[in-house]
Amino acid sequence: MLLSLKKNGQPSEKNLKFDKLCTRELKGAAIMFVILGHMSIDKHIYIASNMVYAGAWGVTLFLILSGFGITKSYLNNGINLSKLFGRIKSILIPYSVVTLAWILIDSLYLEKSYSAKTILLALLGIDVKRSIDASMWYISIILFWYIIFYFAFRLPIKNSVKVLLLFCFSYVINKGYFNTLLIDLSYNWQLSAFSFPIGVSLALYSRKIKNCFKEVNLDILLAIMAVFFFIIFNILIKHNSISIKYYILSNTSLSFFFIILIALLRKYNITSTFIEFIGSISYEMYLFEGVFMWKYSLLRIFHNKLISLILYFSVLILVSFIYNKVSKIIEFPRETARNANLNI
Repeated sequence: MLLSLKKNGQPSEKNLKFDKLCTRELKGAAIMFVILGHMSIDKHIYIASNMVYAGAWGVTLFLILSGFGITKSYLNNGINLSKLFGRIKSILIPYSVVTLAWILIDSLYLEKSYSAKTILLALLGIDVKRSIDASMWYISIILFWYIIFYFAFRLPIKNSVKVLLLFCFSYVINKGYFNTLLIDLSYNWQLSAFSFPIGVSLALYSRKIKNCFKEVNLDILLAIMAVFFFIIFNILIKHNSISIKYYILSNTSLSFFFIILIALLRKYNITSTFIEFIGSISYEMYLFEGVFMWKYSLLRIFHNKLISLILYFSVLILVSFIYNKVSKIIEFPRETARNANLNI
């Protein structure tokens, strides 16, 4: 990742930008966190003991970016039912195709059968028992937030009240009032409850906040903020196992750190070719990484962990890249929703 860093030309205009390149790089970082977190839980690698939390770092970052992206799209183009369906299809269709493939492989080669109800719920992304692929719980929460966002932002009320409404749902989720419905998903939803509304808030108020500091050197201010969030993250992460509140705050602090870092690097035209590439296929990598790691055990084919790691990442990146290209050929309605221009 470090070797792929490059600088293209002189620093950009004075206005800080948060564009498609920034989001791709952040998605690349997020999916790497998810994979490294899963590998740490699986005890295939050991980087640091805290890396077992890395999956939650990635999910928090993904949800913040999703909230930010859908809100910027709303501000630029409004919102209607067709846009909602477009976003749902952009997530659900690629996921459902892959899930159907796992169901068929399990049935044909692993002699494992599922009930019609389980198959239907899995294909719709709402299998609360996570019967096919346990790592796919993110699909349910992002679809939930897309629907809640649509209904909240269709209301004839101020944006501030709409955001407050979203945070009310976050509070309800975090307090566990949905747990009887969510079953196996309950803890994951509670841990990620506030991330999407935070992204919405950033999109709505980032420009106003920036205008409040016109007379201040924004680069220095953001650098200080990045250091602050990184320190807060390091303080709070030690208490993750004590309270979910500390866990949420540490995840959010690290996300803010990376968002600021990538935005500053982008202003000075410093980018990472590798992370940008990974970000461009991050959703496809998410669809495959858990099954390749656990169900089909690519990390355990060879006794040598390094060889297994190379095999795993090679297969994962190759399959994800091919699926990304095939998706475009058969026109999964994804690109508009996922790659909207997100300038602050």
